[in-house]
Formats: sequence, C-alpha cells, structure tokens
Amino acid sequence: MQLYNRKMNWLNTPAVIICILACIVTLFISPIKVQCEEQSFSLLNMNESLSGMVVSGEINYYKITVPEGSAFLCVQLTGVTGDPDIFLQTQPTSDATVLSSSTFDPDLNELILYNKPQAGEFYIAVLGYSDATYTITVKMIQHQDILPITENSIGQLTLAKGDFVIYKLTLESPYVLLHIGVIPESGDPDLMIFYNEGVQINTSMEYDLTPDWIFETEPQQGEWYIAVSGYLDSVYHLTAKLLSLDHSTSLAVNENSQQSIASGEYKIYKYHVPEDSDNFNIEFNVISGKAVILGIRQDAS
Repeated sequence: MQLYNRKMNWLNTPAVIICILACIVTLFISPIKVQCEEQSFSLLNMNESLSGMVVSGEINYYKITVPEGSAFLCVQLTGVTGDPDIFLQTQPTSDATVLSSSTFDPDLNELILYNKPQAGEFYIAVLGYSDATYTITVKMIQHQDILPITENSIGQLTLAKGDFVIYKLTLESPYVLLHIGVIPESGDPDLMIFYNEGVQINTSMEYDLTPDWIFETEPQQGEWYIAVSGYLDSVYHLTAKLLSLDHSTSLAVNENSQQSIASGEYKIYKYHVPEDSDNFNIEFNVISGKAVILGIRQDAS
C-alpha cells in the first residue's frame, strides 16, 4: 500500500465553496518549433494527395485555393517518417501570419483543422524539424459531414487508416469539466479537440489499444470540435462527459471522509467555509491506486 500526501493552503479566505476534481490524467504537450526561410511553392488541389520529402531545417510550400461555404479546411500528413511540421499561412514567406499549425512528435501523422475558412488562396508550409517523408492531402469538410453529439457515450464506431471524423459538441451552460475519451477495441485511433474558430486545444495520441483521454477544466461556452483520426484501421467508442456543480458532493469542514473513484471517473466535492475562517487547508491522501486533484475553484457564497 502506498500513501501520497498533498496539502494546499488558503490564507485569508472568505466564505467560499471549494470544488475538488479527482481523476486519472495524462497531459500531452506539443513542442514549440520555429519556421525557416522562404521557398518556392507547389500547387495542391482539393482532395489531391502528393508525396513529399523535406530536409531538416528546410521548408516546402504548397498553394491551395479554398472555395466558399466550407465548414473546415483539413490538411493531413500521413505515412510520416521523421519529423515534419505543418503550418497554414497567408503567404509563402517565413514572416507570414500563421493561421493554424500541427507539430506532433516524430513518426506521427499531422492534422490541421481550420474552421470557417474564407474563400481564397492559402499556403501550407511543411517544415523539416528533422529529415522527413510524407504524403500531404488537403480536403474541405462540409457542414453536413460534421456529426453533432451530446453528453454520454456513442456506440461502436469504425475508422479507416489515414481517415478522420469530426464531431461537434455545443456547450450552452457553464460547466466545471469537459471530458472526452476514445476507447479503442482495435487499431489505433487518435484524439484532438478544437474550440470555435479551429483553435487546437489539446491532443491525445496514445499507442495501440491504450485509451485516449482529454479533459478541459472550466470549458468555455460555445462550439467544441472533436476530431478522431485513424493512425491504423480502428474500431472505437467515443465518450463525452460534462460535470457541473450540480454533480458535487457536499462534505463538512473538519470531516475525514474516505471516498472511492473508478479509473477515468471524476468527482466534485464541495465545502462551505465559515466567514470567520483565517485559514483553510485541504489534505488529500491517496490510500491506493492513483488520483490527482485537478483544481480548486472558489465562489463567493
């Protein structure tokens, strides 16, 4: 049996409600990488795929023309070896405005989803963070191709290697936590989350049959887009969970309460702190398994 001790101090805290989120969590952070010098560009048509290679420190530019009325512009690098990164830009220059980017780790496919693109010309920069080979494809996603989802699990889904599907989740009320999971039965699906104008928020790219989980605390209201891409032919389940303060469990101050939590589950605990309190401590001991406090939120009562 292993014991973990964690303490958090709150000084001069007024009457508050404290919410504790506990779960098993893995964070995925993409490295920050720089652009290189200008090069000439190649023309790339919609729904066309081209093979390419790029040397470390150099860049390949592709020019695309976007038609009107598309929901998403999609740029994919598949069959990747090495470490190429992609940038959607306004011009084929090193100082051009970058509209979106994808900078995953070596040997992983890259994906850009850009929401509500204006009609006109765009440029894709493929940067060699190391020597790399790839196949680049550009597609337009129409509104009718995006699948709306609500909270709770979706049934068994299939996805071909190199393909992807986009789901839209609309948050109309404030929530404490948004939790998205992809649970594979076979293959290797990967998970990405975008908010509103195609801003990439988070990614989860576990290998093989390891589930992909993404959580967002205090998610903004509006449209969230969930992209699942097939690194291999895949069969998977998609789950979306939302937690609000209505799901919280009230605990008394100075009360020792032993709780349990399942893998992938979240819980919210609520405390009411008296107004005359000068100090408020939270002691969180994990008796068995692994769990963490995701955050503490306070609301004036």
